[in-house]
Amino acid sequence: MNTRRFAYLLLIFGLGGCATTPPVTLVSPGPVEVGSLTVTAGTGWNDLTASKSPQRAAWTRDGLTIDRLWVFADIADGETLYPEPKGSGAALPRFRATMLPNELVAFTESYIGKMFGEGDAVVTTSNLRPHRFGAHNGVMFDAAVEPAGGADRKGLVGAFIADDKLFLVMYLAVDPYYFDLNREAASGVIVSARR
Repeated sequence: MNTRRFAYLLLIFGLGGCATTPPVTLVSPGPVEVGSLTVTAGTGWNDLTASKSPQRAAWTRDGLTIDRLWVFADIADGETLYPEPKGSGAALPRFRATMLPNELVAFTESYIGKMFGEGDAVVTTSNLRPHRFGAHNGVMFDAAVEPAGGADRKGLVGAFIADDKLFLVMYLAVDPYYFDLNREAASGVIVSARR
């Protein structure tokens, strides 16, 4: 992967360290709107969303490089989870409104792989299960990441498609310790997702 492309991916996924650390603000407990999606935040979450994009949010409980919860809302058919700047060559996967549950899993695996450097991490998913997000049928599944360098991570993902748009909430945290520490709080946010 060339240096420019890697730096871009670090920036958009916020894994770059202090030089790219966005401003942090406390997330107020209770309902939080991200696009047309509402999630319910418990105490202890910090908002890392520097751009304040109406369709995307990124939160942490223990710090930028320790854990992260992403909320993606209203991702239309043909769009990526994050916008691709022209000339970046990032080749991010594109959402398709016709995706089946296993395709949503593969789509998410691909994004996680790109977060840690394409080809530099082993991403596995398991425990795909149906889940109802308010009036919408969706899925939940578990994820694990073994990066080439750095600590392993575990995660939880919830996703559903409504009106041909993707709604996805994903949590990844350093394992051991931090994932187990915050699993219940992250799961609470994910299962609270409503449109």
